[in-house]
Amino acid sequence: MIRSFRSPFQISLLINLVVTLGVAMIAGFAAIAAIDGAVDRTLREEIRRDIALLTERTQDRDVLPPVASLTASLGQRLFEDGGGDAQSVYLLVRSDQSVIVGNATSWPSETRLEERWIETDATELGLGAGNILARVEAVDAGFFLLVGRRLTARQALIRNYVPVLVGAVLCLGMVSTFLFALLHRRYQRRVQALNRVFDRVRTGEVAARVGSGFLTPEGDALSTLGANVNEALAEVARLMRGLDSYSQVAAHELNHGVSIMRDRFLAAGDTGAAQDAEQLLDLVSHILELAKIEATPGYTMQPVSLSETTASVAALYADTFEDRNIRFELKLPLNDRMEILASAPLLASAITNLLSNAAKFAPEGSAVLLVLAATDRYFTVTVQDEGPGVVTTSIAELAGAGRKAGPGSHGFGLRHVQAVAIRHGARLTLANTTPGLKVTIAFVRPT
Repeated sequence: MIRSFRSPFQISLLINLVVTLGVAMIAGFAAIAAIDGAVDRTLREEIRRDIALLTERTQDRDVLPPVASLTASLGQRLFEDGGGDAQSVYLLVRSDQSVIVGNATSWPSETRLEERWIETDATELGLGAGNILARVEAVDAGFFLLVGRRLTARQALIRNYVPVLVGAVLCLGMVSTFLFALLHRRYQRRVQALNRVFDRVRTGEVAARVGSGFLTPEGDALSTLGANVNEALAEVARLMRGLDSYSQVAAHELNHGVSIMRDRFLAAGDTGAAQDAEQLLDLVSHILELAKIEATPGYTMQPVSLSETTASVAALYADTFEDRNIRFELKLPLNDRMEILASAPLLASAITNLLSNAAKFAPEGSAVLLVLAATDRYFTVTVQDEGPGVVTTSIAELAGAGRKAGPGSHGFGLRHVQAVAIRHGARLTLANTTPGLKVTIAFVRPT
């Protein structure tokens, strides 16, 4: 059962409830035992004193026989105590258990005259219901005196005190449980604050920080964790700024140097070398763009309509297909925006690359199909052309071939699309359709 509780606070709360119930039960049983023992000792002492007082009075009366004197004393005592409903019980009997005097009317069954202490039901003595504690004393030859007390005090204490005690323990347990629940709620809020920071970082907001309200002055473990998270994020941001600055400088220097080489080759009439330099410039641009997508979470994620983004890119590319005499068809779901958490610029760039590849490799007079579809688990974007297809559906192998063939091959564009898909938690798949290539990006549908 404990395994179903996830946090330490939930486990502590369960333990607190179990301990509270256990303490309440122990307290109840202990109270009953203590009350029973105290009442028993008190009543036994009272009964002894009462018997001693009665027998002492009997011995002081020399005129009457002891039994007659005891009978007179009991009669006076019964008159003073109020008869059968009194708390005290008196009974003087002969050895054959015949009653001489008393507020009880019969000797309790299954009780021998030789017994000293007995506890029996009052109905056994011919009295009203209830338990009685009594002592039997032999007062003269053939005569026995029974003096007892009703146990109403014990029953009243158990009936009143024990529920109050158990209730008090349970109330304290409820208060402690309530305090535990408040502490757990505060703990959960602070953990959720940390998770929100990580969610923002995951979507590209590296500037996200744990709020100052979270960092309590007491400096507990969660506050220390929050401070460490802020320091780590600050260091990541610093490193990213350095990487971005270095990338920009490197890109500028490479572009500048390669541009000078290309111009010199052109001036020298070496068009082949100039073309290689142009491809190198394109390659550097692709590498920097992929590195930025894959290594830098700098693109802020937000709700984006996949349908609207796709339709916008398709509208921009429609003229390109028309100029090349390629029939372009767009299929969008009706009344479904297909909203996902994404970076709109990256999403548009991925779809642009797919359409660009299709425009490059689809022959004139063929068709290119752009389809958006929705299933229970995914939103899919599919671009299908009627070109030559690819020699392999492995993007890694296509990227390797692209490095040899130059930027005009499939590899560079698909490598970029794959980086964008990974950045969005999506899956990119390729399939030859003979003729043509079918490329699909499957985005996990938000719940």
